[in-house]
Amino acid sequence: KEVGQPCSITQASTKVVTEIQLSSLKNYKRIYILAEQTYTTYFAPNCVFPIPQEGEAIPEASLPLSRFMKEDEEVELNFAASIGKKNPFIILRETGKEVCTWTGSELLEGNETFCQLQSGKNGMEIWFNGIFEKGNASRSVYEWWVGYNVVSVAVDWTQTGNAPEDAVCLPQSASDS
Repeated sequence: KEVGQPCSITQASTKVVTEIQLSSLKNYKRIYILAEQTYTTYFAPNCVFPIPQEGEAIPEASLPLSRFMKEDEEVELNFAASIGKKNPFIILRETGKEVCTWTGSELLEGNETFCQLQSGKNGMEIWFNGIFEKGNASRSVYEWWVGYNVVSVAVDWTQTGNAPEDAVCLPQSASDS
C-alpha cells in the first residue's frame, strides 16, 4: 500500500490492529496515530534524530517510547522541548487526561509541585521529569504536546522485556536485561 491509500484495520478481540506499510521512510520523520490517546513512531535510523526546531518536542529525551513494566508500580519519564525564543503551548497528558499545561515555562494548569520544568541549554530547552503511578491501569500512554508536535510514551504494565528500539537507542539497558 502507498501513502494516502487506505490502511488495513483489523478487529482483534477487544483491540484494533492497524497495519501501515510505507515503501520508503526517507521523506518521513514520524507517524502520529490519533485516537483516545496519541501514539507516536519516529523514524530515526541508528537512533539519530533530526535537530528539533524551536517549538518542537525532543523525542530522544523520552526514550524508550515503549516500556514494559510488569514488575513495577511506577514509571519515571522525561520530556523535553526546544523552545528558543518561543513560548509554545505545552500539554502533558496521562492516558487522555491533562495533567499539566504551560505556556513556555509558565504553568497554567496542574499541580505546582509535580508540574515543574527545568531550563536547559541556556534557556533554549525546557525539561520535565516526573514519576507516574501504575494505579489500576494495564496500559498507560503519556503524551507531551508542544504546539502541534507530540511525543508519546506507551507503558504496558502487563508485560516484561525491552522495547524494539532499546537495542539501538539504549544498547546498555538492552544488554542488562
